[in-house]
Amino acid sequence: MELEIRKSGIREWILDLFFPNVCPVCRRVMRWDLYCCEDCVKELEPIGEKQEKLLCPRCGKYVCVCAERGIRYDRCIAAGIYEGAVRKAVLSFKYDSNSNAAEIFACICAKRIEKAGIPADIITYVPMSARKRRMRGYNQAELFAEALSEKTGIPVRHGLLSRVYSVEEQHERTASERIESARREYSAAEGAELSGERVILCDDVLTTGATMSSCAGILKDIGASEVTAVVCAGTL
Repeated sequence: MELEIRKSGIREWILDLFFPNVCPVCRRVMRWDLYCCEDCVKELEPIGEKQEKLLCPRCGKYVCVCAERGIRYDRCIAAGIYEGAVRKAVLSFKYDSNSNAAEIFACICAKRIEKAGIPADIITYVPMSARKRRMRGYNQAELFAEALSEKTGIPVRHGLLSRVYSVEEQHERTASERIESARREYSAAEGAELSGERVILCDDVLTTGATMSSCAGILKDIGASEVTAVVCAGTL
């Protein structure tokens, strides 16, 4: 895999003096201008062409769930499969605020979006509850969206979706519970409106597709003409 991205600029070099640059996969300190160490970058393979042909181009799953779960997004792009080095990078990004992973996944997805000729007017992201954001300090889906925007030139639109606080995490729920909770927990933000825009909706991991489908449906309800789901990783 060729990740033709390197950090540059005096700011990044100075930051490295105080906050050493850490590989999102192996967690080792690496050269200041890298997003991933040279050993681990070889493991961060995106979904290959052979694997991609086995995936449903709409729901993004090996076993199509479009009809079963009423998928509302129009297509799905995942930078990789949620296992091995990809899983480690996602977890480092999600819980250790390692933004290097966001840059890597955004680079992969930007190339796939360009190759597929997917049209988009704006990028947005799956929201996090205000309470959880205060606790974590950031929304990883938002950081991924901003990184993807830098790579594609497609602007990010903030404030389209909102989420109520939930005590139970999505990853702790069954598939049916995820679908039901997603319908309750997400809504359009007050005053949010779209006028036929083609939207890229970002999140970190696609599991059942419940969250993405719920948010895509809301975006269409407020005027989006189509929604492309773009994630750092998808589960098998």
